[in-house]
Amino acid sequence: MKKIVSVVLTLALLTAMLLVFTGCEKGGKKVNKPYAEMSVEDLLSGIKDKNNVSVDEFVDLIESYKNVKINDDFTLEDNITDEALSSLESDAKPKFDEYIEKLLKSDSPQVRGYALSLMPSFTGVSNKNLDRAKELIKTEEDEYVLYNATKALSNEAKSSPEIAEFLIKMTKHKNPLIRKAAASAIGNSWSEGVEGATEAIITLMNDEDKEVRKVACKYSGKLHDEAVIDPLVQILNNPDDADLHGDCVDGLTYLWYDYPFFEQTSEKAYNATLDYLKKTPRTENVPAWTAVGAFKTTSTQDSFKQWKEKATYFNTDELYNVMVEIVKDPEANYLARTAAMDEIKSHCSADQFNSLEEIVNGLTDPKAKTIQSSYQSKKK
Repeated sequence: MKKIVSVVLTLALLTAMLLVFTGCEKGGKKVNKPYAEMSVEDLLSGIKDKNNVSVDEFVDLIESYKNVKINDDFTLEDNITDEALSSLESDAKPKFDEYIEKLLKSDSPQVRGYALSLMPSFTGVSNKNLDRAKELIKTEEDEYVLYNATKALSNEAKSSPEIAEFLIKMTKHKNPLIRKAAASAIGNSWSEGVEGATEAIITLMNDEDKEVRKVACKYSGKLHDEAVIDPLVQILNNPDDADLHGDCVDGLTYLWYDYPFFEQTSEKAYNATLDYLKKTPRTENVPAWTAVGAFKTTSTQDSFKQWKEKATYFNTDELYNVMVEIVKDPEANYLARTAAMDEIKSHCSADQFNSLEEIVNGLTDPKAKTIQSSYQSKKK
Protein backbone atom coordinates (compact mmCIF):
# COMPACT_ATOMS: atom_id res chain seq x y z
CA MET A 1 0.00 0.00 0.00
CA LYS A 2 2.84 2.36 0.90
CA LYS A 3 4.49 1.56 -2.41
CA ILE A 4 1.30 2.50 -4.31
CA VAL A 5 0.99 5.74 -2.40
CA SER A 6 4.66 6.50 -3.12
CA VAL A 7 4.18 5.90 -6.82
CA VAL A 8 1.08 8.11 -6.89
CA LEU A 9 2.91 10.88 -5.04
CA THR A 10 5.88 10.59 -7.38
CA LEU A 11 3.63 10.83 -10.45
CA ALA A 12 1.83 13.81 -8.94
CA LEU A 13 5.16 15.51 -8.25
CA LEU A 14 6.38 14.88 -11.81
CA THR A 15 3.09 16.20 -13.23
CA ALA A 16 3.34 19.33 -11.12
CA MET A 17 6.93 19.87 -12.24
CA LEU A 18 5.91 19.41 -15.87
CA LEU A 19 3.10 21.93 -15.50
CA VAL A 20 5.44 24.46 -13.97
CA PHE A 21 7.94 23.94 -16.79
CA THR A 22 5.46 24.28 -19.66
CA GLY A 23 3.02 26.70 -18.04
CA CYS A 24 0.13 24.46 -19.15
CA GLU A 25 -2.11 24.96 -16.16
CA LYS A 26 -5.85 25.05 -16.02
CA GLY A 27 -7.65 28.36 -16.21
CA GLY A 28 -6.23 29.85 -19.40
CA LYS A 29 -2.57 30.25 -18.38
CA LYS A 30 -0.01 30.85 -21.12
CA VAL A 31 2.20 28.07 -22.39
CA ASN A 32 5.80 28.66 -21.42
CA LYS A 33 7.60 27.51 -24.58
CA PRO A 34 9.97 29.15 -27.03
CA TYR A 35 7.94 30.93 -29.72
CA ALA A 36 9.43 28.75 -32.46
CA GLU A 37 8.00 25.64 -30.78
CA MET A 38 4.51 27.02 -30.22
CA SER A 39 1.31 26.23 -32.06
CA VAL A 40 -1.59 28.62 -32.58
CA GLU A 41 -3.37 26.87 -29.73
CA ASP A 42 -0.37 27.45 -27.47
CA LEU A 43 -0.34 31.13 -28.35
CA LEU A 44 -4.04 31.47 -27.55
CA SER A 45 -3.79 29.53 -24.29
CA GLY A 46 -3.47 32.73 -22.26
CA ILE A 47 -6.95 33.89 -23.31
CA LYS A 48 -9.63 32.78 -20.87
CA ASP A 49 -12.63 33.48 -23.09
CA LYS A 50 -11.99 33.56 -26.84
CA ASN A 51 -15.39 35.17 -27.34
CA ASN A 52 -14.50 38.11 -25.10
CA VAL A 53 -10.80 38.90 -25.22
CA SER A 54 -9.57 41.43 -22.67
CA VAL A 55 -7.32 44.34 -23.60
CA ASP A 56 -4.35 42.89 -21.72
CA GLU A 57 -4.84 39.47 -23.29
CA PHE A 58 -5.05 41.00 -26.76
CA VAL A 59 -1.98 43.16 -26.23
CA ASP A 60 -0.04 40.15 -24.93
CA LEU A 61 -1.00 38.23 -28.06
CA ILE A 62 0.11 41.04 -30.37
CA GLU A 63 3.33 41.43 -28.38
CA SER A 64 4.30 37.96 -29.61
CA TYR A 65 5.17 39.66 -32.93
CA LYS A 66 8.43 40.60 -31.21
CA ASN A 67 9.57 37.04 -31.90
CA VAL A 68 8.96 37.31 -35.66
CA LYS A 69 11.80 38.09 -38.05
CA ILE A 70 11.52 41.25 -40.17
CA ASN A 71 12.40 40.44 -43.78
CA ASP A 72 14.59 42.67 -45.90
CA ASP A 73 11.49 43.95 -47.73
CA PHE A 74 9.88 45.04 -44.44
CA THR A 75 7.41 42.19 -44.35
CA LEU A 76 7.25 39.78 -41.44
CA GLU A 77 8.11 36.16 -42.06
CA ASP A 78 5.24 33.67 -41.85
CA ASN A 79 4.18 33.38 -38.26
CA ILE A 80 1.60 31.92 -35.92
CA THR A 81 0.69 35.32 -34.48
CA ASP A 82 -1.01 36.20 -37.76
CA GLU A 83 -2.89 32.91 -37.64
CA ALA A 84 -3.88 33.37 -34.02
CA LEU A 85 -5.21 36.88 -34.59
CA SER A 86 -7.16 35.86 -37.67
CA SER A 87 -8.77 33.00 -35.75
CA LEU A 88 -10.43 35.43 -33.33
CA GLU A 89 -13.80 36.83 -34.29
CA SER A 90 -13.89 40.61 -34.76
CA ASP A 91 -16.59 40.97 -32.15
CA ALA A 92 -14.43 39.15 -29.63
CA LYS A 93 -11.56 41.64 -29.85
CA PRO A 94 -11.38 44.83 -27.80
CA LYS A 95 -11.95 48.17 -29.51
CA PHE A 96 -9.00 49.73 -31.32
CA ASP A 97 -8.86 52.79 -29.07
CA GLU A 98 -8.56 50.54 -26.03
CA TYR A 99 -5.22 49.01 -27.03
CA ILE A 100 -3.55 51.19 -29.69
CA GLU A 101 -1.67 53.36 -27.15
CA LYS A 102 -0.08 50.31 -25.55
CA LEU A 103 1.03 48.97 -28.91
CA LEU A 104 2.59 52.25 -29.96
CA LYS A 105 4.58 52.33 -26.72
CA SER A 106 5.82 48.77 -27.11
CA ASP A 107 9.56 48.09 -27.00
CA SER A 108 9.11 45.92 -30.07
CA PRO A 109 9.39 47.60 -33.52
CA GLN A 110 7.30 44.77 -34.96
CA VAL A 111 4.47 45.72 -32.63
CA ARG A 112 4.76 49.47 -33.22
CA GLY A 113 4.82 48.87 -36.97
CA TYR A 114 1.78 46.62 -36.72
CA ALA A 115 -0.09 49.26 -34.76
CA LEU A 116 0.62 51.86 -37.45
CA SER A 117 -0.57 49.51 -40.18
CA LEU A 118 -3.97 49.34 -38.47
CA MET A 119 -4.51 53.11 -38.48
CA PRO A 120 -5.73 53.81 -42.04
CA SER A 121 -9.37 53.18 -42.81
CA PHE A 122 -11.59 53.85 -45.80
CA THR A 123 -12.04 57.43 -44.58
CA GLY A 124 -8.36 57.92 -43.73
CA VAL A 125 -6.60 58.13 -40.38
CA SER A 126 -8.71 59.56 -37.56
CA ASN A 127 -7.63 62.80 -35.88
CA LYS A 128 -6.92 60.96 -32.65
CA ASN A 129 -4.67 58.47 -34.43
CA LEU A 130 -2.95 61.26 -36.33
CA ASP A 131 -2.06 62.82 -33.01
CA ARG A 132 -0.72 59.47 -31.82
CA ALA A 133 1.30 59.02 -35.00
CA LYS A 134 2.70 62.56 -34.76
CA GLU A 135 3.89 61.84 -31.25
CA LEU A 136 5.59 58.62 -32.33
CA ILE A 137 7.42 60.02 -35.36
CA LYS A 138 9.03 62.74 -33.25
CA THR A 139 11.52 60.22 -31.87
CA GLU A 140 11.12 57.03 -33.90
CA GLU A 141 14.32 55.71 -35.50
CA ASP A 142 13.61 52.07 -36.34
CA GLU A 143 13.41 51.55 -40.11
CA TYR A 144 10.57 49.03 -39.99
CA VAL A 145 8.43 51.42 -37.96
CA LEU A 146 9.34 54.40 -40.17
CA TYR A 147 8.38 52.38 -43.25
CA ASN A 148 4.99 51.52 -41.78
CA ALA A 149 4.47 55.08 -40.62
CA THR A 150 5.19 56.38 -44.12
CA LYS A 151 2.66 53.98 -45.63
CA ALA A 152 0.04 54.63 -42.96
CA LEU A 153 0.31 58.40 -43.37
CA SER A 154 0.62 58.43 -47.16
CA ASN A 155 -2.69 60.26 -47.67
CA GLU A 156 -2.23 62.63 -44.76
CA ALA A 157 0.34 65.20 -45.94
CA LYS A 158 -2.27 67.96 -45.83
CA SER A 159 -3.51 67.01 -42.37
CA SER A 160 -0.70 68.82 -40.57
CA PRO A 161 2.71 70.40 -41.18
CA GLU A 162 4.29 67.73 -38.98
CA ILE A 163 3.03 64.89 -41.19
CA ALA A 164 4.07 66.68 -44.38
CA GLU A 165 7.51 67.37 -42.93
CA PHE A 166 7.86 63.72 -41.91
CA LEU A 167 6.91 62.38 -45.36
CA ILE A 168 9.30 64.73 -47.13
CA LYS A 169 12.02 63.79 -44.65
CA MET A 170 11.47 60.13 -45.53
CA THR A 171 12.19 60.90 -49.20
CA LYS A 172 15.79 61.45 -48.04
CA HIS A 173 16.09 58.35 -45.88
CA LYS A 174 19.08 56.09 -46.53
CA ASN A 175 16.88 53.02 -47.02
CA PRO A 176 15.50 52.84 -50.59
CA LEU A 177 12.34 51.01 -49.51
CA ILE A 178 11.46 53.91 -47.25
CA ARG A 179 12.22 56.38 -50.04
CA LYS A 180 10.01 54.34 -52.36
CA ALA A 181 7.14 54.42 -49.85
CA ALA A 182 7.70 58.16 -49.47
CA ALA A 183 7.58 58.60 -53.25
CA SER A 184 4.13 56.99 -53.26
CA ALA A 185 3.05 59.22 -50.39
CA ILE A 186 4.33 62.42 -51.99
CA GLY A 187 3.30 61.47 -55.53
CA ASN A 188 -0.31 61.56 -54.53
CA SER A 189 -3.19 63.93 -55.15
CA TRP A 190 -3.55 64.12 -51.35
CA SER A 191 -0.17 65.86 -51.35
CA GLU A 192 -1.10 68.39 -54.03
CA GLY A 193 -0.10 71.88 -52.97
CA VAL A 194 1.99 70.72 -50.01
CA GLU A 195 5.07 72.89 -49.67
CA GLY A 196 8.16 71.04 -50.88
CA ALA A 197 6.27 68.12 -52.42
CA THR A 198 7.06 68.92 -56.05
CA GLU A 199 10.74 69.50 -55.31
CA ALA A 200 10.90 66.23 -53.38
CA ILE A 201 9.31 64.17 -56.16
CA ILE A 202 11.62 65.69 -58.79
CA THR A 203 14.63 64.78 -56.64
CA LEU A 204 13.35 61.21 -56.37
CA MET A 205 13.06 60.99 -60.18
CA ASN A 206 16.86 60.95 -60.15
CA ASP A 207 17.30 58.67 -57.15
CA GLU A 208 20.14 56.14 -57.20
CA ASP A 209 17.59 53.33 -56.82
CA LYS A 210 15.68 52.45 -60.00
CA GLU A 211 12.52 51.33 -58.19
CA VAL A 212 12.33 54.65 -56.35
CA ARG A 213 12.72 56.48 -59.67
CA LYS A 214 9.93 54.45 -61.26
CA VAL A 215 7.44 55.33 -58.51
CA ALA A 216 8.45 58.99 -58.52
CA CYS A 217 8.09 59.28 -62.29
CA LYS A 218 4.81 57.40 -62.43
CA TYR A 219 3.00 59.38 -59.75
CA SER A 220 4.61 62.80 -60.13
CA GLY A 221 1.72 63.99 -62.28
CA LYS A 222 -0.73 63.44 -59.44
CA LEU A 223 0.64 66.59 -57.85
CA HIS A 224 -0.89 68.45 -60.84
CA ASP A 225 2.10 70.73 -61.06
CA GLU A 226 3.54 71.40 -64.51
CA ALA A 227 6.97 71.81 -62.92
CA VAL A 228 7.39 68.03 -63.18
CA ILE A 229 7.04 68.01 -66.99
CA ASP A 230 10.54 69.12 -67.97
CA PRO A 231 12.25 66.60 -65.63
CA LEU A 232 10.05 63.85 -67.09
CA VAL A 233 10.90 64.91 -70.63
CA GLN A 234 14.59 64.83 -69.77
CA ILE A 235 14.25 61.17 -68.82
CA LEU A 236 12.14 60.44 -71.92
CA ASN A 237 14.93 61.89 -74.05
CA ASN A 238 17.44 59.44 -72.61
CA PRO A 239 17.24 56.02 -74.32
CA ASP A 240 19.30 54.54 -71.48
CA ASP A 241 16.32 55.22 -69.21
CA ALA A 242 13.88 53.38 -71.49
CA ASP A 243 12.66 51.18 -68.64
CA LEU A 244 11.36 54.37 -66.98
CA HIS A 245 9.61 55.76 -70.06
CA GLY A 246 6.29 54.08 -69.42
CA ASP A 247 6.24 55.49 -65.91
CA CYS A 248 7.17 58.96 -67.20
CA VAL A 249 4.31 58.95 -69.69
CA ASP A 250 1.97 57.81 -66.91
CA GLY A 251 3.14 60.85 -64.97
CA LEU A 252 2.41 63.10 -67.94
CA THR A 253 -1.03 61.63 -68.57
CA TYR A 254 -2.11 62.42 -65.01
CA LEU A 255 -1.64 66.04 -66.04
CA TRP A 256 -3.52 66.05 -69.33
CA TYR A 257 -5.80 62.97 -69.36
CA ASP A 258 -6.22 62.23 -65.66
CA TYR A 259 -8.12 58.94 -65.83
CA PRO A 260 -10.50 58.20 -64.11
CA PHE A 261 -11.31 61.74 -62.94
CA PHE A 262 -10.67 63.68 -66.16
CA GLU A 263 -10.11 66.95 -64.35
CA GLN A 264 -6.65 67.97 -65.63
CA THR A 265 -5.99 69.67 -68.96
CA SER A 266 -2.29 70.45 -69.29
CA GLU A 267 -1.57 71.06 -72.96
CA LYS A 268 2.14 71.14 -72.23
CA ALA A 269 1.99 67.62 -70.81
CA TYR A 270 -0.05 66.44 -73.81
CA ASN A 271 2.49 67.85 -76.26
CA ALA A 272 5.32 66.22 -74.34
CA THR A 273 3.52 62.88 -74.58
CA LEU A 274 2.96 63.18 -78.34
CA ASP A 275 6.53 64.36 -78.90
CA TYR A 276 7.78 61.19 -77.24
CA LEU A 277 5.50 58.95 -79.29
CA LYS A 278 6.66 60.65 -82.50
CA LYS A 279 10.32 60.09 -81.65
CA THR A 280 12.36 58.23 -84.29
CA PRO A 281 14.20 56.03 -84.94
CA ARG A 282 12.04 53.62 -82.97
CA THR A 283 13.52 50.57 -81.25
CA GLU A 284 12.39 47.60 -79.19
CA ASN A 285 12.51 49.88 -76.15
CA VAL A 286 11.48 53.30 -77.50
CA PRO A 287 8.65 54.05 -77.38
CA ALA A 288 7.97 51.87 -74.37
CA TRP A 289 4.90 49.79 -75.12
CA THR A 290 3.33 50.76 -71.79
CA ALA A 291 3.74 54.41 -72.78
CA VAL A 292 1.90 53.87 -76.07
CA GLY A 293 -1.14 52.44 -74.33
CA ALA A 294 -1.08 54.76 -71.33
CA PHE A 295 -4.33 56.56 -72.08
CA LYS A 296 -6.42 54.04 -74.01
CA THR A 297 -9.00 53.61 -71.24
CA THR A 298 -12.05 55.80 -71.78
CA SER A 299 -15.26 56.33 -69.88
CA THR A 300 -18.97 56.83 -70.45
CA GLN A 301 -19.20 59.19 -67.50
CA ASP A 302 -20.13 62.85 -67.96
CA SER A 303 -16.71 63.79 -66.58
CA PHE A 304 -15.07 62.30 -69.69
CA LYS A 305 -17.39 64.18 -72.02
CA GLN A 306 -16.76 67.41 -70.13
CA TRP A 307 -13.02 66.80 -70.27
CA LYS A 308 -13.15 66.36 -74.06
CA GLU A 309 -14.90 69.71 -74.37
CA LYS A 310 -12.17 71.42 -72.32
CA ALA A 311 -9.20 69.52 -73.72
CA THR A 312 -9.22 71.29 -77.08
CA TYR A 313 -5.59 70.27 -77.63
CA PHE A 314 -6.64 66.59 -77.89
CA ASN A 315 -6.60 66.13 -81.66
CA THR A 316 -7.76 62.65 -82.63
CA ASP A 317 -6.55 63.05 -86.21
CA GLU A 318 -3.07 63.86 -84.95
CA LEU A 319 -3.27 60.91 -82.56
CA TYR A 320 -4.35 58.63 -85.42
CA ASN A 321 -1.38 59.64 -87.57
CA VAL A 322 1.10 59.10 -84.72
CA MET A 323 -0.30 55.71 -83.85
CA VAL A 324 -0.41 54.53 -87.48
CA GLU A 325 3.29 55.30 -87.82
CA ILE A 326 4.00 53.15 -84.77
CA VAL A 327 1.85 50.31 -86.15
CA LYS A 328 3.74 50.41 -89.46
CA ASP A 329 7.24 50.64 -87.98
CA PRO A 330 8.99 47.22 -88.08
CA GLU A 331 11.61 48.43 -85.60
CA ALA A 332 9.06 49.18 -82.89
CA ASN A 333 8.22 46.65 -80.21
CA TYR A 334 5.28 44.53 -81.35
CA LEU A 335 3.49 45.25 -78.06
CA ALA A 336 3.84 48.98 -78.75
CA ARG A 337 2.39 48.42 -82.22
CA THR A 338 -0.62 46.54 -80.86
CA ALA A 339 -1.09 49.15 -78.12
CA ALA A 340 -1.18 51.81 -80.84
CA MET A 341 -4.14 50.02 -82.42
CA ASP A 342 -5.90 50.08 -79.05
CA GLU A 343 -5.44 53.84 -78.85
CA ILE A 344 -6.96 54.27 -82.30
CA LYS A 345 -9.90 52.06 -81.42
CA SER A 346 -10.50 53.94 -78.16
CA HIS A 347 -10.20 57.53 -79.36
CA CYS A 348 -10.53 57.71 -83.13
CA SER A 349 -13.53 57.19 -85.38
CA ALA A 350 -14.80 53.79 -86.48
CA ASP A 351 -13.79 54.66 -90.04
CA GLN A 352 -10.24 55.37 -88.91
CA PHE A 353 -10.01 52.09 -87.04
CA ASN A 354 -11.44 50.18 -89.99
CA SER A 355 -8.95 51.86 -92.32
CA LEU A 356 -6.19 50.17 -90.36
CA GLU A 357 -7.10 46.82 -91.88
CA GLU A 358 -5.59 47.62 -95.25
CA ILE A 359 -2.47 49.06 -93.61
CA VAL A 360 -2.03 46.07 -91.30
CA ASN A 361 -2.66 43.52 -94.06
CA GLY A 362 0.03 45.20 -96.14
CA LEU A 363 2.73 44.63 -93.50
CA THR A 364 5.52 42.25 -94.51
CA ASP A 365 8.02 42.50 -91.64
CA PRO A 366 8.78 39.51 -89.33
CA LYS A 367 6.17 40.67 -86.80
CA ALA A 368 3.46 41.24 -89.41
CA LYS A 369 1.44 38.10 -88.70
CA THR A 370 1.33 38.89 -84.99
CA ILE A 371 0.15 42.44 -85.70
CA GLN A 372 -2.45 41.22 -88.18
CA SER A 373 -3.80 38.62 -85.77
CA SER A 374 -3.99 41.23 -83.03
CA TYR A 375 -5.93 43.60 -85.26
CA GLN A 376 -8.47 40.93 -86.13
CA SER A 377 -9.02 40.16 -82.46
CA LYS A 378 -9.61 43.87 -81.77
CA LYS A 379 -12.27 44.02 -84.47
CA LYS A 380 -14.49 41.62 -82.55
